Amino acid sequence: MVVYIWPERAHLLFGGLGFLSTVIRLFVKTRTIALMTFAVLLMLSGRPVSACEDGHWIDQVLNDGAVIILEDGSVWLVAPADRADTALWLPISEIVVCDTMLINTDDNEKAHARRIR
Repeated sequence: MVVYIWPERAHLLFGGLGFLSTVIRLFVKTRTIALMTFAVLLMLSGRPVSACEDGHWIDQVLNDGAVIILEDGSVWLVAPADRADTALWLPISEIVVCDTMLINTDDNEKAHARRIR
């Protein structure tokens, strides 16, 4: 059985389902089967989109926020657009690392960064 939902009405049916609602809206806008298939498989896998690692903290902030060194010795090069924020981050601030994002949970700020060591 195939049920067709008019694109203009899809948000009414799926509006209260959070992430699924967002996926449905994307599907309706782009109308691509590949995107919908990917989204459904992602939801069914139960895995997060990106792996995040908490339990880190800042050991040092160098070069006016351009470089962040964490307690595990990892060295991160911060994107130029985010350096004004990271220059103000303090040692011992708690950090969550998500792929290319450093999230300072003490200050509720995030910065794009690339691990260089």
